[in-house]
Amino acid sequence: MPGVDRYSQHAALAPPNEALPGEDETWPAVTAIRPDTVFVRSRRFISAAGEFLTAVAIIGGGCILTGLASLL
Repeated sequence: MPGVDRYSQHAALAPPNEALPGEDETWPAVTAIRPDTVFVRSRRFISAAGEFLTAVAIIGGGCILTGLASLL
C-alpha cells in the first residue's frame, strides 16, 4: 500500500454558498463586562470562602473517618 503524506494536504475550502464568519452579522458581537465594585467582589469572596470551607470539611471528615476505621 502506498503511503499517504498527510502533511502536504490542505484543508478543504468552505463551499461558495456558505457564509464566512463576519459576513452575516450586521453588528459586531458584544462582550459582557463584569463590574468591579465592592459588592461584586464581596460576593465572589463569600462564594470562594464557602467552597474552601466545604473542601476542608470534606477532606477533614475523610481523614477523621479513616483514622477511626484504622482503630477498629
